[in-house]
Amino acid sequence: MRRCRNCSVRPLPEDCAWGAVLSVPLLSTNREVAKMDQPGVLCSSGWRRRRAFHSLVEHIRAEDRGFRSALEACPVVAVRRCRVTHGNQMKIERKVPPLRIGNACIFPPLVLAPMAGVTDMLYRRVMSRYGVGLVTTEMVSVQGILRDQRPSWDLCAPDPLSQVPTAVQLFGRDAAGMAEAARRVEAGGAFLVDINAGCPVKKVVRQGAGASLLKTPDVLAGIVDEVRRAVKIPVTVKLRVGWDHRSTGMIDLVRMLASAGADAVSIHGRTAVQMYSGRADWSWIRRVKDAVGIPVIGNGDVTSPSHADRMIEETGCDAVMIGRASQGNPWLLGAIASRWGYVGNGGGMPGWRDFVDTVHEHIGAFIERKPRAVGHLRKLLIWYSKGCPNSTDFRYRISRVEEPGRLLGMFDEWVEELMEKDVEFLPCKVPGIEYLNN
Repeated sequence: MRRCRNCSVRPLPEDCAWGAVLSVPLLSTNREVAKMDQPGVLCSSGWRRRRAFHSLVEHIRAEDRGFRSALEACPVVAVRRCRVTHGNQMKIERKVPPLRIGNACIFPPLVLAPMAGVTDMLYRRVMSRYGVGLVTTEMVSVQGILRDQRPSWDLCAPDPLSQVPTAVQLFGRDAAGMAEAARRVEAGGAFLVDINAGCPVKKVVRQGAGASLLKTPDVLAGIVDEVRRAVKIPVTVKLRVGWDHRSTGMIDLVRMLASAGADAVSIHGRTAVQMYSGRADWSWIRRVKDAVGIPVIGNGDVTSPSHADRMIEETGCDAVMIGRASQGNPWLLGAIASRWGYVGNGGGMPGWRDFVDTVHEHIGAFIERKPRAVGHLRKLLIWYSKGCPNSTDFRYRISRVEEPGRLLGMFDEWVEELMEKDVEFLPCKVPGIEYLNN
């Protein structure tokens, strides 16, 4: 029997086919590998769950039946499949169950957050192709729907090319009006209705809507009750952890919403006063999840696959919602979905060619719909450039260009420069992850 000299936790049985392979890199010290202290990557020193790993190795045998039973019993949370690669690294794919909201089953349990001015139809379409399980519209004014205003309907129009269902988020304060608007968007093809009780923007809060509803729990519960009675599709509520740091009634509020008929809640780990400053407090998500029986979707500060894994482990949430980190980066969503067992968009490892094709498709469709909106087009290119080398120089170069065709040409030139320098694509867009060939 052999022991790992780094931690000396458990012996590795000589007859273990997998253990014999895995013990070689574990018994050696590789400083470069040790730097990769990320969930899902095992290294010779620096991985915090050596006990769980050795437990896995100790039980694994060459027989497939033993391998499956070992995976099921392994202390590593939700291990689904392990694969040995080039000596020092092993990829773990986590078995994450689907998100079930009412009668709806959403997989992977990864949700695109609603973002005003961002999650239009084209944006949702791009994100849907990379593994997100549910996309959400920009917040839609109830009054716009009730007055049958075209801009409001454009915000929540179903996309025939989207590969996943769409949630329509409504904001307002009048319960009867919210119920009627929900009934209309259901007839328009909405997969579910989400009630905005988390937007901290002043023009929304001044109307008594959005995060302002956190200060009037009875009003919010009344809205949920009326909407639940009006529609057959699932009803969810988007929340923050409170109005400010003195707020302590989140658990009681969610219990009220569940009793009123909410099928699920999503919780951003900041208060309304915080806006987007500071760090998200995930502990409130954990407390709510432990206290209620409906699905809880976690949101806030998830910017990498390891963050998504950690949110599920620390909070027990049923799904992860990602907002700002998705801007110009559907590959982040694809990386998370892939770790959770989703295979889509060809299943291959994306590179600069996929990057260029995605940007051209997105920008081309945007120009076709809004040929004069050069400012927003430029913003899209800035989003896509984030994380890449020389992005500051690229943003400066396009800052005064007003011709859409020239903007795309400059983008292509910039990408060619990166390709000539042999810059790897995925580390730019998904930092902290090791992509392994299938």
